[in-house]
Amino acid sequence: MHARKDDLTSIEISTQPGVAGAAKVKVGIKILEGLEETPRELIAWHKSVERTFVGLSCTTGTQQIAALPQFTQGFAWTTLEVKCHKATEVTRACEIKAKEVELEANDGTEADRINNEITAICARTEAQYLADVNTGHVIVTKVINALLTTLMPNKILQRVKRYLRHEARKPLDMKVKTYLLHINRINHEEIPELPPIYNTAQSLGPDEISDILLYRTPKSWQRKIDHQGFDPMAKTTQEIVQFMENIKMSEDFDGDAKKKIAQAAGESKKGNGKKAMKKNNNTSGQKFCLLHGNNNTHTTDECNTLKAQAKKLKGNTGGNAGKAKGKGKNKTWNNKSKDVTNKSKGELTSMLLTLNSRSSITMTWKNLSSRTPMMERSTMPPSLPKCLSERQARIR
Repeated sequence: MHARKDDLTSIEISTQPGVAGAAKVKVGIKILEGLEETPRELIAWHKSVERTFVGLSCTTGTQQIAALPQFTQGFAWTTLEVKCHKATEVTRACEIKAKEVELEANDGTEADRINNEITAICARTEAQYLADVNTGHVIVTKVINALLTTLMPNKILQRVKRYLRHEARKPLDMKVKTYLLHINRINHEEIPELPPIYNTAQSLGPDEISDILLYRTPKSWQRKIDHQGFDPMAKTTQEIVQFMENIKMSEDFDGDAKKKIAQAAGESKKGNGKKAMKKNNNTSGQKFCLLHGNNNTHTTDECNTLKAQAKKLKGNTGGNAGKAKGKGKNKTWNNKSKDVTNKSKGELTSMLLTLNSRSSITMTWKNLSSRTPMMERSTMPPSLPKCLSERQARIR
């Protein structure tokens, strides 16, 4: 994130502080507001302020606190004033407690002196503390650290170390030496500027750096390290990096050879494909076929493939056009099912007609019997059964 020109303040600092006539350079420092700055921006601001204090020869707390309004504004400056007052009171309380301990250890001969010193400590003002050569710059350092603690994310040191140990994998296109430089920069330049201690005591040790190198690099490298019996914990980080660079060089050599073979195979396959395409799609022919395109052998009317397909289609569809419907030899499943259905319907109709005819005959005979009681059943006209049988035969 680049700062705007309005957000910067320019100050000339000496290249050799304390030396008269030394060259001066102009530096631009971002004005801290304390609202949207990232942790890296806060760290860069802190380093710029410390460099400015050295370049301006600001050695006392009074000089340093007087220069801070040029680098802060708004919420940041208000917080600095509050933190400065608290830091002064904490320093006063520590001094009073030290004098009380001295008073308790004394046999009474120095009691008056100690009590007078305690009274003087209680009467000292904030400006006097800042002007003190021994305590002034210490108070300002504590004030700036307290401001950064307020603006930094919660538990930032723990989160940075967790990221380095578990998530900071080496990118595929980054060299091992470059990866180590980034890890060292974070460990030696940024971690000491984080709360709560603000010194190098909270940085990662050499063993932790070696562990990050081992387990944040490709697993194939780890297998090769184990296969060759290389003990990384007994080596320095530079030796580990050198060994990993050798592995990378061997992989690059093998990869280049495989790449050339694959590239040659791809070019050969591509050339064969072009030849086949040229053979199948010859655009320089004098004759044209709808199926084969431009060629030198035949036209659409002369194409044997199209003729064979047309003959095949004609044999499948046109051969049965002249035959009676339903009497062809090649009956499909649908025709068979249709014939079976028609036959079933015909048998059902014949059975119903037979039953109706029998009932009609029976009723007629009964009527005749009632009308001519002297007529015997054997005297039924012989022509009636004959007609019935002929009718049934026609129906069937």
